[in-house]
Amino acid sequence: MVREIFDPENYSLEELEHILTMFFPDVRTKKFIEIRMIDAIPYPYNLSAVALLKGILYDKDNMDRVYEFIKDIDMEDIKKSKSSIHERGLDGKLKNIRVYELGKWIVDLAKAGLDEEEVKYILPLEKMIMDKKNPYRIIEERDHLGKKEALNWCILNNLVEVN
Repeated sequence: MVREIFDPENYSLEELEHILTMFFPDVRTKKFIEIRMIDAIPYPYNLSAVALLKGILYDKDNMDRVYEFIKDIDMEDIKKSKSSIHERGLDGKLKNIRVYELGKWIVDLAKAGLDEEEVKYILPLEKMIMDKKNPYRIIEERDHLGKKEALNWCILNNLVEVN
């Protein structure tokens, strides 16, 4: 237990930072931002997630646009949004905007922040959103396929590029 090794009345910054690294939320901030879970996303969506992050986080204008959208979001908005998404999926809402619309907006922003040769990596995510699917649904659709059939499924659905 944390209380056994950490005195909340008397601690150093290093001790606090160490304790905070013991928790594994989706995003952690240290001296850098650690975004977790991408390694658990199936190919090619894992590459799409990286492209999405690069297109947003490495483009100042995109960061400003996203900040303008999120700056007034509070915990109550997040709780309502989670509930709405659980009930309605991509038709769920955050601040009266459908998650589907937010997904399209954020992908468009990210695409604008990527180099021309990098845009191809975000296309599977864009297609998934346009098809109103999520990774779970896509995996479920191809779960019965073997490796070769799964690759063919990805090719047929324009999720991988064949040279």
